[in-house]
Amino acid sequence: ACCLGYFRVHRQTSCVENLAYGKRVWLNYLHERSYDLAKLVDGYDIPPRCLQIDNSFTNEPTITIDLNKQHQVAGVIIKGLETFSHLSQSDYMSIFNLDRIYVYVTREVYVDLHDSSSSLCSFVTRLNYSVYSQRLHFICSKPVQGRYLHVKATGIRLSTITAATTELPLATNYSYQHYYRHTQATRQKNLFKANFCEVYVYN
Repeated sequence: ACCLGYFRVHRQTSCVENLAYGKRVWLNYLHERSYDLAKLVDGYDIPPRCLQIDNSFTNEPTITIDLNKQHQVAGVIIKGLETFSHLSQSDYMSIFNLDRIYVYVTREVYVDLHDSSSSLCSFVTRLNYSVYSQRLHFICSKPVQGRYLHVKATGIRLSTITAATTELPLATNYSYQHYYRHTQATRQKNLFKANFCEVYVYN
């Protein structure tokens, strides 16, 4: 077994440093450190130390980890749940609305949406159920240099959800509160959840 803060990329390889271990982590660009999110980089990947994120407040929830300095990131491993047996029925069903998980590495704190391809390490999709694997391995096509690691989850895009969102009333008395309630109701129809236990980053 490896010491805390180290891990094996493959079972037969030597232990390497986890660049994410003990680092500052936050969700959806909220820079305050969350002690719950700290479970993702505490070196333990057992279920009591796992977290569930969803799209209740944003369509594409994003976990950001500050690696403290620039690194040449070669890959990322995310440990997920080994079993879903303890989940409620609603939590279990919402897992299957998860479509893709992206990993980006950036020099600045945000992902540049106009140049995201240059900071993309890799991604997995629901194709062949890859996104539901107990061990997600993101191998960068080439090492990506940066200080900030971003893990972004996206859900399936249902035509009915798209239609409901685009057909918003245009009346002048349609308030922001109405829009917010409509958006939340629409999102609930397509709620997805992702379960992460530990994030490992290597160079």
